[in-house]
Amino acid sequence: MLIEFKLPDVGEGLHQATIHEWHVNINDYITAEDNIVSIETAKSLIDIPAPFEGIIKKIFHAVGSTIGVGCTLVEIESKQPTNTIAGKMPSKEISLEPLHHISALPSAKRAAKSSNISLESIAKWRPNKTITPKDIQEFLALKNTNLTPDSFVELLSKSWKQNVHTNIFEDLYLDPDTKDINAHLLYACGKALNDHTDLNIYWNMDKKEKVQLDEIELGMAIDTEVGTRIPSFTWDNQQTLHSLREHINTLKIKAHENSLTKFKPYSCVITNIGHIAGKYATPILPPGCSFILAIGKSRIPPGCSLKLLPMTLTFNHLAMTGAQAAYFLKSIIQYMPGEIG
Repeated sequence: MLIEFKLPDVGEGLHQATIHEWHVNINDYITAEDNIVSIETAKSLIDIPAPFEGIIKKIFHAVGSTIGVGCTLVEIESKQPTNTIAGKMPSKEISLEPLHHISALPSAKRAAKSSNISLESIAKWRPNKTITPKDIQEFLALKNTNLTPDSFVELLSKSWKQNVHTNIFEDLYLDPDTKDINAHLLYACGKALNDHTDLNIYWNMDKKEKVQLDEIELGMAIDTEVGTRIPSFTWDNQQTLHSLREHINTLKIKAHENSLTKFKPYSCVITNIGHIAGKYATPILPPGCSFILAIGKSRIPPGCSLKLLPMTLTFNHLAMTGAQAAYFLKSIIQYMPGEIG
């Protein structure tokens, strides 16, 4: 006989729950008290046991589905004398107390604990929302690429100690009507790296060796309310200023929404300090990065009809010679709409 086994009243004053994990598959043989499924409420994770033995013939809901009390969980082939059974509440429940003011699902708290990361770090990275297991996974992915606030600061310090930061300064004179400097810079850097493929490298700080990158990944520093983000995108020679502007707009929106998902090792990062203040800079290379091109606040000098754009190329002298870096900067300038002073 086929019997429908339904979600019981979870007894917390709540009338729905989310499927967290299935412990059975179709055609599995189960005995009474075997755990069938773990459900998640706003307060706890609960294992739902089988009320009798039988064979699982159908599973009605996917992981992540939210269902109400009384909804059918599974269909079981059994010798029970009835064709519908409401599940009974198990006596064992996993209780997860809330952590101060941070809102997180119980499964997220378990995932954070098992991954040895603090919910406070995740709340700083993704504020004003209930933390989910997906947030934990994305935070770990960011941590592995050194881009969470805590790990990024820690690894910048490591980069400063282990790399040989060297700077080249230059002035570029542009037509005063030149628009969208950031798109021009990304275009010039992509073209320059395409010309100097030997410099499209990622520096392994631990092994102190160069890693040649198959694709050109350009990073862009974006200032947000929870710190600097450096997302990247893959360059190809079909890029135009218009398509680059669309990339920049998308990256900015995702950075401010903390919804960036693509992070790859990049060889070059663009940072526009001039939109705030300052002419030249001595930035610290993000871990593994070979170059940072920083541009300062542009201005028209007295007695000059052109706009001056201050530029600083910071490079890792362990990864290349000064001549290689200078040729790279020269190539960038050749693709910019201006001339050096």
